[in-house]
Amino acid sequence: MEKPLGNVATYAVVFAALWSLGASPALAGKLYRWVDENGHVYFSDKVPPEDIKLKHQELNKQGMVIDTIEAAKTPEQIAEEERQEKLRAEEEKRRKEIELHDQWLVSTFRDENDLIQSRDAKIDALESATKLTRDRITRLKDDLEHLRTQAADHERGGSPVPDDLLRDIKSLEQQINDNTDYVSKKTQEQEQLRAQYDKDLKRLRELRGVTTTENSATAQ
Repeated sequence: MEKPLGNVATYAVVFAALWSLGASPALAGKLYRWVDENGHVYFSDKVPPEDIKLKHQELNKQGMVIDTIEAAKTPEQIAEEERQEKLRAEEEKRRKEIELHDQWLVSTFRDENDLIQSRDAKIDALESATKLTRDRITRLKDDLEHLRTQAADHERGGSPVPDDLLRDIKSLEQQINDNTDYVSKKTQEQEQLRAQYDKDLKRLRELRGVTTTENSATAQ
């Protein structure tokens, strides 16, 4: 189908042409207008397949726009919309998380002293566990030194080190490594706990409307 070019001034001409050609009742009330990639304006009673993805408008008998069909989105546009939607969803999720955390703060702690006591109790528990593990590491190292001395005695005496002694040495070395990792993790937990409670304390003060003067008077 040949695509008739046109502009606003040619609406009447196009309509007259369609009706003069005896357009069928089904088509007599429809006319489409669209612009191609080169800026050419077209009028026709049908949008050809090669242009169907372009933005086009349906006009009534009076030449008024009664419907607009937007251009098909490119893969890049679709990807960008999906990215934006993902960002909006993440932001909404974050907003809800903050709201729930605020509700938890004000319902759990009557004032900042309650929160400070909770913080100190958890840190004390972590420090106690860490101290016990450090003491265990010290004992394991003493035991390991003792076994290594035995192994050295065997070597100096010209005899092979017994397999069970080697296994015990390896086991102690592994236990020391495991306990050292545990201490490292607990130390990191303490740091994270302090940082989180610092944020919670600041936020609780904001939610409770505590002034700067009142803050400075509170023991931490």
